[in-house]
Amino acid sequence: MDGSIPRAVVQAVLRFLESEAPMGEEAWLGQALVLLAEAARVERGALYEVWPSPGGGLSARRAHVWAASAAPARAIPAQVDLPPAVPWAELGSGSALIEAAGARGALVSEDAGAYCLVPWIEGERLRRILVLEDTAGDRPFGPELRADLAEAVGHLGRALARGRTLKQAERRLSLAIEASGGAYFEMARDLSWIRLDESTARILGHPLESIPQCGEGIITWWRAHLYPSDEPRLRAVLKALGQGETSLRVECRLRRADQHWQWLQLVAQVVQWNGDGAPARLAGIVRDVTRMKEETHRIEHIAHHDALTDLPNRALFRDRLQQARERLDRDGTYFSVLFLDLDHFKAVNDHHGHPVGDELLRAVAHRLKDVVRRTDTVARFGGDEFAVLQSDVHAPSSTARLADKIIMRLQEPFEVAGHQVRSGTSIGAVVVTSPQDTPDELLAKADFALYEAKASRGTYRLHSPRMDAEVRRQAELTSDLQVALDDGELDLAFLPQVDIATGRPVAVEVLARWQHPRLGDIPPAEFIARAEDSGLMVRLGETILRRSLAATRDLEGRDGPLPVAINISRIQVLDRRFEELLVGALKEADFPASRLILELTEDALATDDSGVLERLRRISAAGIRLTVDDFGMGACRLSALSCLPLYRLKLAQELVARLCEDEDAARMVRTLLAVAVSLGVPAVAEGVRDEAVFAAVHALGVREVQGFFVCSPLTADGLQPYLQG
Repeated sequence: MDGSIPRAVVQAVLRFLESEAPMGEEAWLGQALVLLAEAARVERGALYEVWPSPGGGLSARRAHVWAASAAPARAIPAQVDLPPAVPWAELGSGSALIEAAGARGALVSEDAGAYCLVPWIEGERLRRILVLEDTAGDRPFGPELRADLAEAVGHLGRALARGRTLKQAERRLSLAIEASGGAYFEMARDLSWIRLDESTARILGHPLESIPQCGEGIITWWRAHLYPSDEPRLRAVLKALGQGETSLRVECRLRRADQHWQWLQLVAQVVQWNGDGAPARLAGIVRDVTRMKEETHRIEHIAHHDALTDLPNRALFRDRLQQARERLDRDGTYFSVLFLDLDHFKAVNDHHGHPVGDELLRAVAHRLKDVVRRTDTVARFGGDEFAVLQSDVHAPSSTARLADKIIMRLQEPFEVAGHQVRSGTSIGAVVVTSPQDTPDELLAKADFALYEAKASRGTYRLHSPRMDAEVRRQAELTSDLQVALDDGELDLAFLPQVDIATGRPVAVEVLARWQHPRLGDIPPAEFIARAEDSGLMVRLGETILRRSLAATRDLEGRDGPLPVAINISRIQVLDRRFEELLVGALKEADFPASRLILELTEDALATDDSGVLERLRRISAAGIRLTVDDFGMGACRLSALSCLPLYRLKLAQELVARLCEDEDAARMVRTLLAVAVSLGVPAVAEGVRDEAVFAAVHALGVREVQGFFVCSPLTADGLQPYLQG
C-alpha cells in the first residue's frame, strides 16, 4: 500500500473535526465513515454498533455502510455475534469478526479482498467497530496504516463523546434558558449556517421551517426582517469578532410573522476557532426584550416629562438646551429660550379650585404646542411655569413674533370643566448667539427678563446686556449671602407690636438685617428671595431662629416677659425636619414655647400636603402660637385657616398703608377684618405709617398695630429701654 496514505488519514480526520458543520449524530457518523474510507483509499466501509449479548459475548449491528460507485455489490449482514472469549485486541486482526460472521453467512463474498477492523472506543467502552475492505485484495492493511486508522478513530470517538456531553449540556442549558424566557442558538462566524430550534423560532416569531439555517438565504432572510437602522450595528458587532473580540452582545428589532416589531437581545460567545485562530462557531442566547424596552422607555418618559401635562420637564429641557448649544458651537445655528408663567393663575385656583387649575394647565400646554413649530420644545417646570426652546432663530424679531403669538393665544378665554376662565401670560426671552453660557445661565437670563415683563403683565421682554449686570449682581449676592451666613454678618432688628388702648407693646417681631460690606444695606425682601432661589432658605431661617431666641430670651416688658414673633417662610414649613429643628432650638435656648409666635405667609398654608397642616397643628399643640402674616396678599384657602388654631391675623401692610387713599384697598381691609371676626381671631394692622392710617384702623375696630407711627425698628441696645419706658 502507498506509504503516503497513513498520516493523510489522521490529518483528514483532524481537518474534519476543525470544520465540523452542524448536523445530527447519524449524519456525522456517516460523514466520518466516508472520510475514513476515502482517506484509506478503500472501496467499501461499514460501521457496526456493539452491545453485550446475552451469552456473554458481543453483538454487532450494522449502522452505516459505504461503497465506491465502482465497487461490486457485496452481501453485508445486518448483524453478527462475537464469541464470549474473544478479547478486544483480537478485533484488530478481524479474524474473530469474520469467523463469527461466517457462522451466519459470509461477511462478504468468497472473493473478498483484505479487511481491516478497528475498535471504536468512547471513554473506556467499546461502542462501535469500523470495517474497511479493499475489494481488490492487493493492498494489505499494514501495521502503519492500522495504527493511523486506530489513531484517527480514537479522535473521532473522543469528539463524538464530547459532542454527546455537549449536547446534554446544551439540552439542560436550553431548558434553563427557555425557563428564563430565552432560547439557545449556534452560528458560524461567517453566517454560512445557523442552528435554531422550535423555542428559538417562537421567540423570533416565525415558523422554524421558514427560517433558512444555511447558505446565502440566512443573510437574505435577516436583512428582510431586520429593522433597517439596526443592520449597521449588527454588522459592526460581527466585524469586531474578526478583530479580536470573543463575544457578541447586541440589541436589535426584528419584524415578526404578524408584522409587529419586537426587540431582541443576542448574547453569544466564541466556542470554536479555525486552524488560523479566527472565530469559527458561536453559541449564545436570544431573548425577547420588547416588554423590558417598553418599560424602560416608560420609566425614562416619566423621569423626563411632567406628569400633569406630559410635556418635557426641567431636566429634559436642560438636555435639549445643551444640544442646542453644541449645535450652535458646531454650525452657528442660533436659538432662543422663552420663560413664561401665567398671570392670575392663583386667582383661578382660589376661585375654582385646584382641579380646574390643573385642567387649565393642560389646556395651556396644548395651546403652546399648537403655537410653536415641531422642531421647538415646550416644557413645564412646575406650578404655572413653562419654557420654550425655539430652534433655528435667524433674528431677534423671530423670537419677538413667537412671544407675541403666545401672549395673544393665551389671552383667549379657556373653557375648562364647565367654566370659562381667563389667564394670560408674561414672557421673558433670550436670543442665544454664542455657546458660552451654560443652560442654567440661559435660564437665569430668561427668568430675569420675565421678572421685568411681569411688572407690566401680558407682555414680553427680551434679555439685554443691561440685564446681564443685574444677573451677575444676583449671582454675586447669592455667593456673598453664603459668606455672610458662614461669618455671622447678619444682624437683628426688633419691631414692637402695640396695643392701641394702652399704648404698651404686647409683642416684639424680630427682623433680619444685612449690612453688606461693599453694597451697604440689602433689603430683606431681596436677600430672602436670593436665599429661596439658591437653596439657602432653610439654613438662613435656622440661623435667624436660633439667634432670635438667644437675643430675646430675657426680654421683659413692664408687665413681664413679652412674646417674640419670628417670620417663617414656606420653604421652612415644607421641610420635614422643621418641627424637630424648632423643638431643638427652643430647648437649646431654654426658651418657653408659649412665648414664641411663628409668623407664616399665606403661601406657606396654600398647600395640598396634609402633612404640613398636621405638622403645624402639632407645633401649636406644643404651645407655640401661629400667626398669618401679610394676610390678604397670598392664596391661602379659608379651609386651611379654619382648621388651624391661629393666634392672630396680620393685615398686609401694603393694604393698610393705602387704606385712606384707595377705596379698593379700604374695601379689601374691611373684608379681611370680617374674615378675622368669622374665624374668631384678632387682627393686627402692620404698616401704620401716620396718624390718619392709625385713626382709620382704630375706627375699624383693630386693637393692635405695628408701623413707623407707633415705633420704628429698634436695635438690641434700644429695645429694652423702649419696653421699660
